[in-house]
Amino acid sequence: MDLDFVDFDGVPFTVPESNFVVFRAENSLEIYCVEYERPLTDCLVAEIHPSPRNMEFDAQARDGHFRFGTCEVAVYKNSLWIHSTDAIVVKKNQNRLSQTVSFYDVSDDPEARDVRISYSGALVPADGEVPTSWLAFREIADAVVERWMEKMPRVSERRIPMARQCWWVLGGNQVRFAGSDGEILRGIVPSKLGYVGLWQWDAYFIAVGIANGDLNIALEQLRNVVKFQTDTGQLPDVVFPGGVLIDSSDLPEADRKKLEADGSPTVGGRTVPLTKPPLLAWTIEQILTGRSDTVRHQLIKEFAVIVANNQEWWFSHSDIRGEGLPEYLHPYSSGLDDSPVFDHQVPVPTADLAAYLSVQDLILSDWFLDHPEQSIVYAERSQRTHKKLLDLWDEDLGMFRCGYDVQTLQHRTIVSLLGVFDGRLPAPMIKGVLNDIQVPTRFAANYPLPTVSFDDIGYREDTMWRGPTWINTTFLVADGLDRHGYSAEARRLRVAILDSLERAGGPVEYLDSTSGNRCDTAVRNFSWSAALYIECAVREFSESPYRRASDA
Repeated sequence: MDLDFVDFDGVPFTVPESNFVVFRAENSLEIYCVEYERPLTDCLVAEIHPSPRNMEFDAQARDGHFRFGTCEVAVYKNSLWIHSTDAIVVKKNQNRLSQTVSFYDVSDDPEARDVRISYSGALVPADGEVPTSWLAFREIADAVVERWMEKMPRVSERRIPMARQCWWVLGGNQVRFAGSDGEILRGIVPSKLGYVGLWQWDAYFIAVGIANGDLNIALEQLRNVVKFQTDTGQLPDVVFPGGVLIDSSDLPEADRKKLEADGSPTVGGRTVPLTKPPLLAWTIEQILTGRSDTVRHQLIKEFAVIVANNQEWWFSHSDIRGEGLPEYLHPYSSGLDDSPVFDHQVPVPTADLAAYLSVQDLILSDWFLDHPEQSIVYAERSQRTHKKLLDLWDEDLGMFRCGYDVQTLQHRTIVSLLGVFDGRLPAPMIKGVLNDIQVPTRFAANYPLPTVSFDDIGYREDTMWRGPTWINTTFLVADGLDRHGYSAEARRLRVAILDSLERAGGPVEYLDSTSGNRCDTAVRNFSWSAALYIECAVREFSESPYRRASDA
């Protein structure tokens, strides 16, 4: 299959289970091996210069290989083969990688000059037996991508081009590495451009979308997340080659410097746990929709105790006031790293976390129906948390506050809208949320939902969680609206997700809410955007008159 969206610039070439990423550089190609928290400039391993060097750049990608003049390059896992019937220069580059890059001169054609590059080490599993013939190598490389693309779920015809690109991204962002226990994991990273690890809540959204075409890989993402659950029930923020990010003492240096530059109240404080929002049970319920009772029973049996232990961790380790409402101890644990709600106080009670915890306890109550006493405990705690959420509502402001201090400046952000995730808001509150969503000076954007209200002093159109639209939070708000019975508004937001990513040209990390363009600092080929595009496109197709007629 031709990969016409791979332009070797914004969308570089890569394949499933590989750390290799190939970009263009004027009329040559640059080969990188990407690693966790390592700048791309440190990951350049080789350059390919064709002959003549002034030839016009015209690389064409297809499945697991691409053509570049008289040169062909195929990638299978962490082996890359360069095959050319003309003179080329393969220039090795000094890199700063933690693993080993090896170069081999190989050729089964006396007229060709072939070079194979491999990437392996203690944290990266070897590829096993690799074909020694160029044609056999290219064939096996193509087969990997072909098999993946065949799994793409059915969507409406007009969504197929972007769905193909998003499904390819979800395959291309797969990597293999050894965890801290030495076992090999296969995970879908947020992006091979800057996020080469497994982030907890990324895994949740990725699993929701990818389950439409490959349930096994979706469940692998969840098992990767829970594999390193602590004895206290905490789930780590990030799983990466050889380690986990479990508390603020483990933060990479780049993150520390950013927090200092932002003037975060967390700088210089005590070490605190790092995790991500408690959405595991919700994710499993999303995946279980439409599946058999047998699958449902198996997954609940596998994950129920894990979720229950994690829920206990939140209430025993993050309820620092002892009032029954856990708080984010660090902005990173919210997933909304630089949101203005964390400018003035951390820890802080927030509507989103209260809603997540209330829903997770409600799901646990259902999962433990065979254990009535436990089921009642979860149901009662869910109700108490729900009431704590309602206590955060500010009638004068018409939104959920962050914290109880009336003197603290309140920002109108996506955090307030996420209170709707609770699914049980009284009519005045749900109408207040809907009003914010529909008022042009607040969240009624061309490409909704901005993460900060347009009229808030903290709004920045292009700064991560301080204004741009993120696909996952829009999806969560839509989910909450659905459970309140506002299905038309929820459907409108899901269609907006599809239109937004099509306008942006692909599954970008975040985008300008007004223009729909990718923000300059946003990563391309972002997995949860790709996964939620797939989820929304599948839902749209299942609800369409065409689908209902064709299935009749």
